[in-house]
Amino acid sequence: MRKLISILGVGINNLSLLEAARLISDEARDRRKLTRIMFVNTECLNVAYGNQNYKRLLHEADYVFGDGAGIRYACKFTRQKILDNVNGTDLYPLLCECAALNNQSIFLLGGKPGIARAAALRTQRRYPGLKIAGFHDGYFNKAEAPEIVKSINATGADILLVAMGTPGQESWIDEYQQSLNAGVAIGVGGLLDFVARKINRAPNWVRQLGFEWIIRLINEPLRLLRRYVVGNPLFLFRVLRAGRSVATSPERVQGESDFRLRGSTFDPWQDFEILDEVENKYLRTNTSIAQRRFTHVCLTRAYHVAKRMIDVAVSSLGLVCLSPLFLCTALLIIACDPGPVFFIQTRVGRFGQRFKMVKFRSMKVNADLMKHDLLEKNESSAGVLFKMKSDPRVTWVGKYIRRYSLDELPQLLNVLRGDMTLVGPRPPLPGEVEQYSIADRRRLEVKPGITCIWQVSGRSDIDFSGQVKLDVEYIENQSLAQDVRLLLKTLPAVVLAKGAY
Repeated sequence: MRKLISILGVGINNLSLLEAARLISDEARDRRKLTRIMFVNTECLNVAYGNQNYKRLLHEADYVFGDGAGIRYACKFTRQKILDNVNGTDLYPLLCECAALNNQSIFLLGGKPGIARAAALRTQRRYPGLKIAGFHDGYFNKAEAPEIVKSINATGADILLVAMGTPGQESWIDEYQQSLNAGVAIGVGGLLDFVARKINRAPNWVRQLGFEWIIRLINEPLRLLRRYVVGNPLFLFRVLRAGRSVATSPERVQGESDFRLRGSTFDPWQDFEILDEVENKYLRTNTSIAQRRFTHVCLTRAYHVAKRMIDVAVSSLGLVCLSPLFLCTALLIIACDPGPVFFIQTRVGRFGQRFKMVKFRSMKVNADLMKHDLLEKNESSAGVLFKMKSDPRVTWVGKYIRRYSLDELPQLLNVLRGDMTLVGPRPPLPGEVEQYSIADRRRLEVKPGITCIWQVSGRSDIDFSGQVKLDVEYIENQSLAQDVRLLLKTLPAVVLAKGAY
């Protein structure tokens, strides 16, 4: 794949995060040669501007990925289109998923003593099917390097992540590329510090705005002051002085879908963080799983009575107050695609009992017949759920009512009838339940609901295994206080529409 973007004379591969993860996994299969992959941000390109040896390494690398808001701004100034911010931290969760899926192993090299080990343990908890071949800190001298290379080779690692800072990590990979037996070696900078939680990342909305560097500067002012306060303006000055280039468009690689070429609209790092927090909570709990389940079964009847009273009161009031909105939505649905206003579907409730769930119809009338032809385009990583960000079955009205969860409002009828509750795990389809493992069936221990932890934490951006863990988190900690908190969090989650499709 040729390099499609050029910033200050350095070629950058124009890929999406998902495409980059799959590419690395594919390259790792070939152990005949070491595929070298590097990331460049504004600091890297500033270093390359005055360091010809490092610039040579970037030119000789098999792939170079653009990392950070500075690269995005540089592309705007030079009239080039960049698909995604392919940084190592956001790429890491996707790479782990691909490696686990393809039975590939990862070796972590770098960081201060204890950092690589902590990163390995945390990754292993999040991705139980992933093999961490080994880890070693980056504090060793040149005489020890050959022995470390031998130990890496002895593990049979497919992917080597080297976190020694730029340009040291790239120089190290270049020096030992003939001795390393891994399929891929990647210079990842400070990734292990983030994975080990030595350094916390900025919130997703800050990263989306391109201001993560400000949070990093606040956390490490002495180390990063020169890089950001001096380096960022210097980088933009050099880009502007170099002049604007002719606009380029990314070439489509044969066989790639539109989804793979689109930039990321989800936050894989948030999924990594949320699930890790849930697991850590379990690890800190002194009681066993059996004890926690017994506590759940023995919840007072008062809680269930109070919960039902709230369900009846809120659903009744909601149906009355929202009736004008119901009418307008119904008229728009009919105008867009004549047919039934409501979509009634069989769902699975508590202990496997089936019921009819009602929603506003957001798809074309023949949507069920079209699903069979779209199964191969399923974008849900687990395979249990069927999800597509651009589902052709969804009408234009359906896109909006789905985005803001208006299609779910008729489920207030199910709540009033007692089939569902306001707060609880989402009711699955019978076909999905047939694929459940014994652990997954824990979701069916309580009455299904309209909203729960999953809905306020990213919805479809979190994979199925994550949904199960978050639902179990709710089941084991049920209380009226938690129900109220989740209801209050649901409104901003709906307005922001994160993960809604």
